[in-house]
Amino acid sequence: SAEALKGEATSYPTDVFSLGCIFYYVLTEGSHPFDFNNDNIRNGKFSMEALGTDTQLSHLASHLIDLAISRSPYRRPSAYSVLLHP
Repeated sequence: SAEALKGEATSYPTDVFSLGCIFYYVLTEGSHPFDFNNDNIRNGKFSMEALGTDTQLSHLASHLIDLAISRSPYRRPSAYSVLLHP
């Protein structure tokens, strides 16, 4: 997460960020939303392109991952919200 790379304090939002990256990696069979680039993570520059847009699953996954990998830890959902996400 951006805060971890900056050496700032981390907490559950950092874990949610990691979970979002893992979701993306699994659903895209090995792609990384930040193209494995720490500068992209620091700047919040990511792509959801590999998820596609043609299915209901891809729309739901994109929404959740977009929130989870937000540059701002305050915008990321709680772990409980992730569990409740369709």
